[in-house]
Amino acid sequence: MNRKPADVLHTLPPATAALITGEQFFPSLISAPFMHGLALGFSCTLYLISGLASWLGGGKYTHDEAEGAGLFAEGEEETDGPLPQQAE
Repeated sequence: MNRKPADVLHTLPPATAALITGEQFFPSLISAPFMHGLALGFSCTLYLISGLASWLGGGKYTHDEAEGAGLFAEGEEETDGPLPQQAE
């Protein structure tokens, strides 16, 4: 039983055939996959642009230890804990 799409359309009830051939069925059917593909393509493009920018940005930047010298007053040390509360 090998049917063509036109043959199948004639076997459907008139209301169903009108729904399928109407102006709203196909756009509503295709809109979700189209938006998914559009979002995927957009995100891939952004990944490529960011990868290219990272590649063209040069080597890895490292801070020198001397750059941080002098940030603390004499006698103070850097701690990993929270900062002390200041009196108002």
